[in-house]
Amino acid sequence: MGLINTALNIGQSAITSYQSALSVVGNNIANAANPDYTRQRAVLQPVIGAPLPGGIQPGGGVALTSLERIINEALEGRLRLALGDAESARIQSNTLTQIETGFNELTENDLSTMMSRLFNSFQDVQNNPTDVGLRSVAIGNAAALADALRIRQQGLSGLADELNTQIVASVQQADELARQIADLNIQVVEAEAGGQIAGALRDTRDALLRKLGEIVEITVRTQESGTISVFVGNETLVQFGNSRGLTTQTVVDGDLVREEVHFGDNSGQAEIRGGLLEGLIKARDTYVTGATDVINRLAIGLISALNEIHTNGQGLDGFGSVTSTYAVTDSDLALNDSAAGLTFVPQTGSFFVSVTDTAGGQTTSYRIDVDLDGQNGDDTTLNSLAAQIDSTAANLTAAVGVDGKLTLTADAGFEITFGHDGAASRDDTSNVLAALGINTLFQGIDASDIAVNDVVAARPELLAASAVNINGDGANTGFLADAGNNNVAELDNVTVFNFYNQSLGEMGVQTASAAARLDGAAATSEALQQQRASISGVNLDEEAIDLLRYQRAFQGAARFTSIIDRLIAELLSLAR
Repeated sequence: MGLINTALNIGQSAITSYQSALSVVGNNIANAANPDYTRQRAVLQPVIGAPLPGGIQPGGGVALTSLERIINEALEGRLRLALGDAESARIQSNTLTQIETGFNELTENDLSTMMSRLFNSFQDVQNNPTDVGLRSVAIGNAAALADALRIRQQGLSGLADELNTQIVASVQQADELARQIADLNIQVVEAEAGGQIAGALRDTRDALLRKLGEIVEITVRTQESGTISVFVGNETLVQFGNSRGLTTQTVVDGDLVREEVHFGDNSGQAEIRGGLLEGLIKARDTYVTGATDVINRLAIGLISALNEIHTNGQGLDGFGSVTSTYAVTDSDLALNDSAAGLTFVPQTGSFFVSVTDTAGGQTTSYRIDVDLDGQNGDDTTLNSLAAQIDSTAANLTAAVGVDGKLTLTADAGFEITFGHDGAASRDDTSNVLAALGINTLFQGIDASDIAVNDVVAARPELLAASAVNINGDGANTGFLADAGNNNVAELDNVTVFNFYNQSLGEMGVQTASAAARLDGAAATSEALQQQRASISGVNLDEEAIDLLRYQRAFQGAARFTSIIDRLIAELLSLAR
């Protein structure tokens, strides 16, 4: 009976093993359309059996000893990097495209056209300086340009806020993925305690790793226990069943608000090298910040260049009273001291203030000296400037308000003008008037708040068209019209047009380069996904072959067992 029992055991092991192998094939087929599934293969091994009479030992059947996941870990790591690179390239390309669209170039309302329109309108005023309608058009064009700069700056600020919001959401998603991966580490160890492979759990964990790799570049190390350790930069994020967590911290740097990525356990800043987060951070800190800098510098260049010219001219009317648009933080500090708070810094020089008797038409001009050489401790402050004007100019009062602004007030029946000595043009060589915002075309310090000076906007007659305070003189608007051809110190000594066009050219190169990187990254990612599918994905043709092979083996084992069963029945009948 020992021989019979051995034969039955062989048949039973074959039936059980091939039935299980068929289940493995069936599970592969069931997951053929699951992109996260890793194909499994049944590992069959012969069973050692007792020797037969004569010492022959054919074996004791077959056993399905384990399941093998068909996976290339090195390929998985490359795929995670490629997916992250594609996400980083995608967000950078999209951001640059949005920035280019926001600049709205090659339309009737692009900045180049609006600047040309403004300078041309100054030319019109020069040809007919007494036409208030033409003055209003010029002021309107200046206001439109200022509005356009503000709108673009606000759009970029909104884009930065949107990127910050995406960073926060992406970090929250990465934090949740890390927590799930840590939980799966524990589940895999528990499930495989008996030596089996928890294929479904590992597939889920690998899918989560790919999603995490899309968000941030990670390094994955597999441990002998079946767990994995996940690193962000050089620091551990997941270790066995513990996740350090990821969070964001808001950092305010002047007008710039940034969301930074930190570890949740000790608030240490995480080193972000790749993935969606790298793309979001680079898009915000490089491209949006760079475009914002272009807009701000263009606005600063326009404010500086046009205000310096405007302060040297006169309108159809003079000022009864005028208050500076820029304030100092401390009126006892030298005007060129950074702590004084002036964005546009004056220098040693002088300017002329003239007081005209409106009844008799007599004008008296006064030279006001500005000393900012840093020697002898007598540098000009706002208080000393007001005192000098007050003591030098008759029929004129100068006072510094509690708000840090200078106000000049003419006596009743008198008007104030600047930029001439009654007979000839006299430029402000100190740039104090432009720095303080007196007799200027623009107010504001950059694209965020640039606007036409409220006083000029309300009274077009104050547009400084004249260079020598003569009705019918439009020489100063000629200088304003030509300002677009002048090199501007704040723009690296190039014209406003050249600066803007160069900036647009650089932006175009960045956009094209980002699009090329996106194409390359997407192609690499797709190729690696196809390579993974060829290795770990389910091939239905191969599964059909295995299905047929295991089916035939199962049928053969069943027939073998049936024959042994009949032999046993015959032996039992003989015994009776």
